[in-house]
Order: sequence, then structure tokens, then C-alpha cells
Amino acid sequence: MRLLSWFPALLLVLLVGACAPTLPPPPTPAPPKAPRLELIPASFAQLPGWESERFQGVFQALQRSCAKLSSKPEWAAPCRAAQGAERDPKAYFESWFKPWLVQDNGVTEGLFTGYYEAELKASRVQKHADQVPLLGLPADLISADLSLFDSSLKGKRIEGRLEKNRLVPYYSRAEIEGGRNTAAPILAWADAVDAHILSIQGSGRLMFEDGLVHRLGFAASNGQSFKGIGKILKEKGKIPEGGDASMPGIERWLRANPQEGRRLMAENPRYIFFRKIEGEGPVGSLGVALTPERSLAVDPAFITLGTPVFLSTRLAGGQNFQRLMMAQDTGSAIKGVIRGDIFFGTGAQAYEKAGRQKESGRYWLLLPRDVVPENALRQ
Repeated sequence: MRLLSWFPALLLVLLVGACAPTLPPPPTPAPPKAPRLELIPASFAQLPGWESERFQGVFQALQRSCAKLSSKPEWAAPCRAAQGAERDPKAYFESWFKPWLVQDNGVTEGLFTGYYEAELKASRVQKHADQVPLLGLPADLISADLSLFDSSLKGKRIEGRLEKNRLVPYYSRAEIEGGRNTAAPILAWADAVDAHILSIQGSGRLMFEDGLVHRLGFAASNGQSFKGIGKILKEKGKIPEGGDASMPGIERWLRANPQEGRRLMAENPRYIFFRKIEGEGPVGSLGVALTPERSLAVDPAFITLGTPVFLSTRLAGGQNFQRLMMAQDTGSAIKGVIRGDIFFGTGAQAYEKAGRQKESGRYWLLLPRDVVPENALRQ
């Protein structure tokens, strides 16, 4: 009988379990909404900081945009009127444009970071093991505009190479830096950390030992996904919670840990190829020279390059940054309806500003007054 002494207890457990209510499964989380550009009509009086805007340098940036936009009928008259409008810039914009608040599925706030034109020491031949090559456009790189095949894929491209008459992904950063023959010319040699920062910024000035200065600009990418070195360092526990994740802080860590830094930088699959820039620069994706603190990188899938954009955000130190910008550039990490990258200029001061910029904000498109965009929402 002792062998069966556990049976009443077991029977009780089974009976209680059978009487317990069955809990419904947890609700399936709703899938994230696809990004959607929505434009709300606004007035200039609703633009924070519009009355205090001084417009320094904005007409230079506007005229550069007009060089690319004036062939469009809706832009012809505003671009002609911009000649000589510097005398009363506020009246010019209020006469020729209408502001539209940008939102994404009802959300009007987004992220605004910064970038700059790097300056770095370079040599024409490799001088030491810490240097890596800065590569020009490879002869075997194929870039395809997918909108030519499907109009719904506007702004989408792929890069690859041919392998036995098949288009396959191009080599990753690790493969390229590991010595894979990419059929790309070597433009110069630079310190590995400097070269990585240059690839993130997309343009830079090379300072050679003989005093010559050459400017490089973005030519193409290998089409691989982008993974920021800051994110990689956080995932590996190299930057503690609350640590300095700004670009200056990341650079200090990379220089203090050169071997491990090289290995972790290679975990970003994306690689940038460069071209030599003659004349003014740096040159953005619109094909015009950028203007410090007036040029903005945006996602061209949602914002047409060349468009005036009134931005309201803050600088890293908390100061308001409310000014008219021109959408003149793009970036591999600049994705989304409300997402921008402020061009701060060239050199150390611009680097400090850009490297710490990471603030929320919102913006308004300034479209020619007679344009009613297809994404407009009624009020």
C-alpha cells in the first residue's frame, strides 16, 4: 500500500488542472507600419524660428539646387525669381513657396544627425602596415536602378558583379580589405581609422606630405548593408551603457585598440568607393557642392533632392537649430520619412559638431506655391 500512497495526491493535481481555465494565447503584435510620407499644409507663421532666420548662405545653396531643378515647369519661375532676391529673402520665400509639415503615419518627429568633410593625411604608396588603400570605382561593379524595372521601386538600387552571367552581390568590406581583387584603382593610402571615418562621411580632403591636397567624393558603394561601428562596439560591450558613443569617442577607442578595432570595423559589410573631385566640394548626391549648415542629407525615396526644407531641431549642446536647409545629399544610414543628416562643413570644428549630433526634430518642405503634392492631407 505504501507504493500507492502518492496516488490520491496525483489524482487531486490532475483534477485541479482539468478544472483550471484555459488562458487565451497572447495577442500577436501588429506588424510595423510601412513608412508613409504625409504632407500637412502649413503657414510660415507655424515654422518655429522662421521670424529670426537670417538666411546667410541660403541663396548660394538654393541656386545650386536650381541648377538641377529649373528644368521642371513648377520650379522655373521660383528659380528665376531667386536671382537678386537676396535683398529680401524672407519676402521671396513667402511669395514663391508654401510650407508643408512632413509626417510619417501621423508621426511628425524624427532623428537628425550630422556629418562633415573629413581631412586626413595620405600617401601615394603604402608607408606602414596600419594604412589601407582608398579605392576608386571598380571596373567590375554593376549598379542598377530598380525603378527602371518597377516604378514602385523609386529610389532603390542594387550593386553587384557578374559571375558566370549571373548578377551576384559585390564583395563585402571584409573580402575587399582582405585582399580580394576588385578591379578597383588605388587612389591613395591612409590610416585605417581615418579611412573608415572617411567612408562613413562619404567625402574628404587628402593632405599629402608634399603639401598637395586632393578632394575625394562618393563614387559608389558595394551595395552591402550598412552597420555602424558604434552599434558594433555596443553589441560587443566595448562601449558601456551611458559611455561616449559619439564619433570622437568611438575614434578614441579604435585608436587605443588598433588590432581589435580593425577586426570590428570589418564587421560593417558596406564599403565605399571614391572619385577625385575637381573644383568646389564636397559634392552631394544632387551633384552640387554642399553648403555648411545649409545642406541636408535625406532619404530620396521620400524627399526629392533639391527641395528647400525648414528644419527644427537642436544641436548636441542643446542650442536650437531652426533654419532653412536644402535637400542635396543622401547617405546609407539616412533612411525614413523624417530622417536627416546636417552637413557641418570641413575640419576639426565641423567634426566635433557632426560627431555628437543626434537629436529629434521635425521639418517642413517648401514647395512652389502652385504645387499640390499627391501626398497632401486635407485639414
